[in-house]
Amino acid sequence: MTGLKKFCFWVILFAVCLEIFFQLGGGVFSWLEERQNRAKLKNDHGYRVLCLGDSLTEVGGQDSYPSQMEAILNAQAPGSHFVVINKGIAGTGPNHIVSHIDEYTMEYAPDVVVMMSGMNDDYSPARLKKNEGAWRTLKVRRMAESLWPKIWSGLQAQMPRLGFAETAPKQMEINDYLKHMTAYVSANPSTENYTRLAYLYRAAYKKSEALECAVKALQLNPANHLALRLIAEHYLAEKNHAQAIPVLVQYLQVAPASEHDGREFTYLSLDQAFIALGQRPQLRAFYRYAMTAFPFDHWPFSNLAALLFEDQDYAGAKEVLTQEILHHPDRGAAYEQLTKCLLKLGETDAARRVIAQGLRRKATGSINLYYILANLLVKDGNPKDAQPVLEEGLDLRNVADDELKNFPLSTHELDFYELLIQVYTLNGKPKRAAALHSAVDALKERKSNAYWKILHFLRGRDIPLVAVQYPLEELKALQEKLPPGKGLFFVDNEALFKKAVAQNGYFYYFADSYGGKYGHCTPKGNHLLAENVAKTVLEVKSHAHVR
Repeated sequence: MTGLKKFCFWVILFAVCLEIFFQLGGGVFSWLEERQNRAKLKNDHGYRVLCLGDSLTEVGGQDSYPSQMEAILNAQAPGSHFVVINKGIAGTGPNHIVSHIDEYTMEYAPDVVVMMSGMNDDYSPARLKKNEGAWRTLKVRRMAESLWPKIWSGLQAQMPRLGFAETAPKQMEINDYLKHMTAYVSANPSTENYTRLAYLYRAAYKKSEALECAVKALQLNPANHLALRLIAEHYLAEKNHAQAIPVLVQYLQVAPASEHDGREFTYLSLDQAFIALGQRPQLRAFYRYAMTAFPFDHWPFSNLAALLFEDQDYAGAKEVLTQEILHHPDRGAAYEQLTKCLLKLGETDAARRVIAQGLRRKATGSINLYYILANLLVKDGNPKDAQPVLEEGLDLRNVADDELKNFPLSTHELDFYELLIQVYTLNGKPKRAAALHSAVDALKERKSNAYWKILHFLRGRDIPLVAVQYPLEELKALQEKLPPGKGLFFVDNEALFKKAVAQNGYFYYFADSYGGKYGHCTPKGNHLLAENVAKTVLEVKSHAHVR
């Protein structure tokens, strides 16, 4: 067997063994979790909270969000006793919960159900059969997709330049490893080495050591933007906004324009820091400075325009957005915001010209311009002109009536479809309107069926449902899946986690990016999630009779 064949054989064998380990490990973990659940039921008769979901609910042991939430609830409501049951099962979604919700409620008799689910919707049997095969279900595949970019970039950026690959012992506890690397960097001082050591310390939650190394890195090179960012993050985490602001501004002055994520984080952090200090006028002034100093960044323009729009200074926002389009002519959001400003100012003709400009330019994310223009045309009594605008925006121009009923629609454009149904009706095209209406109804049914069944089942048994959105995801997407009414409560984790990540960094709260925007939480991330969910559980209990 050649060297390459041998390597491939061992890689495949390792992947197979790892998949078996994941599957068996998941089963063993679920068995242990179930034993703990049964022990709680045997000994406790308090207010029962049943947590349903996937691996983001299941994993973590005592650090999982359900376990931490139980401690938080009992600490915050000393007059009550809470029992939190963790019934998260890795790899499952709402359809699995639907098929087991009856037995869960019979077995655990919950007073409230908390559900955070949906990440695995895309891996449903129907989709596997239609598109992608069993390969998509493998845990090893999803782990590799999530972790490989970070592993590769980390190996490229850190190992060769620091010599970690040659010098780091293979088996070493984290503290010993940090000592080893500290000695290495002391013997080989450079701004790059101190920066990497600072990030290693931060990953080990050693904040003071991380700050000390970052300061040394900055002393060796005042233009070290990575060290500046770490120092700024430290001040933000300590809520020392006054010290964070000059460091963040210095970062913008030296960081390359290509550092897109870092610069975006910095503008977001500056926004939060100025607001926290009550310095809104100073924030405006900073953005005006940044528009001139860093015209290649769109954030100073868009953020200042948002501030002015919020303050109802539509004329000021118009001026800023006009400048943004001059510097960033391919940003669809700028055309959209400028259109809204012009409509607020009553300048409808100018708004139409801006829309036309954005559509001609085919600016990124310009689809909303089609919707705004069509709305204007309908309001002006021109539904015939609105029809081709919407059909072009939705790629429906060449779709026949009999094909429309089964046309694959996007869940992100429901408002567009509903406006187009109205337009077809106004234009005397009932057959086309009915076909699109049928397609939209089917889309809504597919999108909400499992969630609706869960909610309907629980309402029939007078059990409240707390629907939890994943960290960093929009709550609106979850709200669209569940009809409002009695016994339904939502938990929004978007703004909370965005702010936390901006202050402390992504990997302070997430161990990976398994779900795309978010991943499995670290103990810190699970604690933040548990605190947020606990607030709603306490609200539910205050409005309900305890069994």
